[in-house]
Amino acid sequence: AQAPAAPAKSAVLKVRVDLAAELKAKVQPGDSVFIFARAVSGPPAPLAAKRLTVADLPATVELGDADAMMPQLKLSNFPEVQLVARVSRAGQPTAGEWVGRSQPLASSTTAPQQLTIDSPDQ
Repeated sequence: AQAPAAPAKSAVLKVRVDLAAELKAKVQPGDSVFIFARAVSGPPAPLAAKRLTVADLPATVELGDADAMMPQLKLSNFPEVQLVARVSRAGQPTAGEWVGRSQPLASSTTAPQQLTIDSPDQ
């Protein structure tokens, strides 16, 4: 017998990531792009992440509980998150050349978000 599927409260954020026009000449098609959601007040580790390359941009990705880096750190466990997209030539998610960040938003947000990679990664 199958247990009835409980309606799980899960979070899925839809994000369209693009590269600012002035950066297109400064990146390589093979450079890694990390798109992740981080708790506004919580651990600094990403809650969910996806990896693409510059050649994939512009791209729309979904970040959700299924993309959780650790089972106890799910998007739906945190009320507010920040979306970050980072270009890393070395393929490192923690440091790169360029970054784009969103304003804090509710992890329950269903409207597609727009994220532009447009700033030097400090």
